[in-house]
Amino acid sequence: MTFELTLLGTAIHILIWEKLPEWGTWFKTLISLLPSPLRTLYEQWHCPFCAGFWIALALHWMTGFWTIPELNELSTRLGTVGTPVAWILDALATATLIYTAIIALKGRRSARDESTYDEGRFPDLSFWGRIGDNGLTTCRRSAP
Repeated sequence: MTFELTLLGTAIHILIWEKLPEWGTWFKTLISLLPSPLRTLYEQWHCPFCAGFWIALALHWMTGFWTIPELNELSTRLGTVGTPVAWILDALATATLIYTAIIALKGRRSARDESTYDEGRFPDLSFWGRIGDNGLTTCRRSAP
Protein backbone atom coordinates (compact mmCIF):
# COMPACT_ATOMS: atom_id res chain seq x y z
CA MET A 1 0.00 0.00 0.00
CA THR A 2 1.22 3.46 -0.85
CA PHE A 3 0.04 6.77 0.56
CA GLU A 4 0.84 9.32 -2.17
CA LEU A 5 -2.77 9.57 -3.36
CA THR A 6 -4.03 9.77 0.22
CA LEU A 7 -1.65 12.58 1.10
CA LEU A 8 -2.41 14.52 -2.07
CA GLY A 9 -6.17 13.93 -1.75
CA THR A 10 -6.20 15.01 1.89
CA ALA A 11 -4.25 18.17 1.03
CA ILE A 12 -6.62 18.99 -1.84
CA HIS A 13 -9.67 18.43 0.36
CA ILE A 14 -8.29 20.67 3.11
CA LEU A 15 -7.35 23.36 0.60
CA ILE A 16 -10.65 23.45 -1.30
CA TRP A 17 -13.17 22.91 1.49
CA GLU A 18 -11.44 24.37 4.54
CA LYS A 19 -8.71 26.85 3.68
CA LEU A 20 -9.70 28.65 0.46
CA PRO A 21 -13.11 29.72 1.82
CA GLU A 22 -11.28 31.38 4.76
CA TRP A 23 -8.87 33.35 2.57
CA GLY A 24 -11.06 36.32 1.78
CA THR A 25 -14.11 36.65 -0.41
CA TRP A 26 -12.48 35.93 -3.79
CA PHE A 27 -12.98 32.15 -3.55
CA LYS A 28 -16.63 32.43 -2.53
CA THR A 29 -17.14 34.84 -5.43
CA LEU A 30 -15.50 32.34 -7.78
CA ILE A 31 -17.79 29.57 -6.53
CA SER A 32 -20.85 31.78 -6.99
CA LEU A 33 -19.85 32.37 -10.64
CA LEU A 34 -19.80 28.64 -11.41
CA PRO A 35 -22.70 27.11 -13.31
CA SER A 36 -25.46 25.88 -11.00
CA PRO A 37 -24.62 22.13 -11.29
CA LEU A 38 -20.94 22.72 -10.39
CA ARG A 39 -21.87 25.07 -7.54
CA THR A 40 -24.27 22.43 -6.20
CA LEU A 41 -21.55 19.77 -6.40
CA TYR A 42 -19.14 21.97 -4.45
CA GLU A 43 -21.74 22.66 -1.77
CA GLN A 44 -22.70 18.99 -1.40
CA TRP A 45 -19.23 17.45 -1.51
CA HIS A 46 -18.07 18.47 1.94
CA CYS A 47 -18.00 14.81 2.90
CA PRO A 48 -14.34 13.69 2.80
CA PHE A 49 -15.31 10.23 1.55
CA CYS A 50 -17.45 11.44 -1.37
CA ALA A 51 -15.05 14.16 -2.43
CA GLY A 52 -12.10 11.87 -1.71
CA PHE A 53 -13.41 9.28 -4.16
CA TRP A 54 -13.55 11.75 -7.06
CA ILE A 55 -10.28 13.40 -6.06
CA ALA A 56 -8.65 9.95 -5.98
CA LEU A 57 -9.98 9.09 -9.44
CA ALA A 58 -8.73 12.38 -10.88
CA LEU A 59 -5.32 12.06 -9.19
CA HIS A 60 -4.95 8.46 -10.36
CA TRP A 61 -5.73 9.55 -13.91
CA MET A 62 -3.24 12.45 -13.71
CA THR A 63 -0.39 10.73 -11.85
CA GLY A 64 -0.78 7.00 -12.43
CA PHE A 65 -0.28 6.43 -8.67
CA TRP A 66 -2.06 3.53 -6.99
CA THR A 67 -2.94 3.24 -3.32
CA ILE A 68 -3.07 -0.54 -3.75
CA PRO A 69 -0.70 -1.27 -6.67
CA GLU A 70 -1.80 -4.92 -6.82
CA LEU A 71 -5.16 -3.78 -8.21
CA ASN A 72 -3.37 -2.87 -11.43
CA GLU A 73 -3.20 -6.60 -12.18
CA LEU A 74 -7.00 -6.90 -12.39
CA SER A 75 -6.91 -5.95 -16.06
CA THR A 76 -4.88 -9.07 -16.86
CA ARG A 77 -7.27 -11.27 -14.86
CA LEU A 78 -10.60 -9.69 -15.80
CA GLY A 79 -9.82 -8.34 -19.25
CA THR A 80 -11.39 -5.10 -20.42
CA VAL A 81 -13.63 -4.68 -17.39
CA GLY A 82 -10.65 -5.08 -15.05
CA THR A 83 -9.25 -1.58 -15.56
CA PRO A 84 -12.35 0.41 -14.53
CA VAL A 85 -13.02 -2.00 -11.66
CA ALA A 86 -9.42 -1.58 -10.45
CA TRP A 87 -9.66 2.22 -10.66
CA ILE A 88 -12.94 2.26 -8.72
CA LEU A 89 -11.68 -0.11 -6.01
CA ASP A 90 -8.47 1.90 -5.64
CA ALA A 91 -10.44 5.15 -5.45
CA LEU A 92 -12.68 3.62 -2.75
CA ALA A 93 -9.63 2.56 -0.73
CA THR A 94 -8.06 6.00 -1.16
CA ALA A 95 -11.33 7.74 -0.22
CA THR A 96 -11.50 5.67 2.96
CA LEU A 97 -7.98 6.76 3.90
CA ILE A 98 -8.74 10.40 3.03
CA TYR A 99 -11.88 10.22 5.17
CA THR A 100 -9.89 8.74 8.06
CA ALA A 101 -7.20 11.42 7.74
CA ILE A 102 -9.71 14.30 7.66
CA ILE A 103 -11.65 12.95 10.63
CA ALA A 104 -8.41 12.46 12.59
CA LEU A 105 -7.23 15.98 11.77
CA LYS A 106 -10.58 17.49 12.70
CA GLY A 107 -10.50 15.62 16.00
CA ARG A 108 -7.05 17.01 16.80
CA ARG A 109 -8.14 20.50 15.78
CA SER A 110 -11.35 20.45 17.81
CA ALA A 111 -9.48 19.21 20.89
CA ARG A 112 -6.98 22.03 20.44
CA ASP A 113 -9.67 24.65 19.82
CA GLU A 114 -11.69 23.63 22.87
CA SER A 115 -8.75 24.17 25.19
CA THR A 116 -8.62 27.53 26.90
CA TYR A 117 -5.29 29.10 26.07
CA ASP A 118 -6.36 32.46 27.53
CA GLU A 119 -6.73 30.90 30.97
CA GLY A 120 -3.18 29.56 30.92
CA ARG A 121 -4.10 25.96 30.18
CA PHE A 122 -2.78 23.94 27.25
CA PRO A 123 -3.59 20.49 25.89
CA ASP A 124 -1.43 17.87 27.57
CA LEU A 125 0.83 16.95 24.68
CA SER A 126 3.85 16.29 26.84
CA PHE A 127 5.16 13.11 28.38
CA TRP A 128 4.72 14.41 31.92
CA GLY A 129 2.74 17.11 33.66
CA ARG A 130 -0.19 17.53 35.97
CA ILE A 131 -3.39 16.58 34.23
CA GLY A 132 -6.60 18.19 35.45
CA ASP A 133 -10.12 16.78 35.47
CA ASN A 134 -10.75 18.06 31.95
CA GLY A 135 -7.69 16.42 30.36
CA LEU A 136 -5.74 19.66 30.25
CA THR A 137 -2.50 20.37 31.98
CA THR A 138 -1.83 23.64 33.74
CA CYS A 139 1.16 25.87 33.14
CA ARG A 140 2.47 24.88 36.56
CA ARG A 141 4.30 21.70 35.70
CA SER A 142 5.49 19.36 38.34
CA ALA A 143 8.41 17.02 37.79
CA PRO A 144 7.48 13.33 37.44
